[in-house]
Amino acid sequence: MKKEELDRTDKSKAVQDNSSFFIIIASLF
Repeated sequence: MKKEELDRTDKSKAVQDNSSFFIIIASLF
């Protein structure tokens, strides 16, 4: 894998983590 591809997967993984975190927070309120 190229470095750019690795960076892209890292970013999408971070976005998924953020969205799931947001869903957890939203379900609390």
